[in-house]
Amino acid sequence: MNYYQSQVKFATEQDNGRIRNIKENYIVEAESVGDAEEKLKEKFKGSMAEFSVVSVKEANIMGIVK
Repeated sequence: MNYYQSQVKFATEQDNGRIRNIKENYIVEAESVGDAEEKLKEKFKGSMAEFSVVSVKEANIMGIVK
């Protein structure tokens, strides 16, 4: 498995009715770019905010030490 650096954009409505876009970064452990994107979509499909996966690219990470 490889690690992929991903960016997800969330659109949330504020109290005043304006839409606020927030971008968050994630590291995903996956087999491919497509697999990483599917994992992100699965993770956020039940969220209250609308979201879109903005980018997914292979990260230069050797491993994660826990």
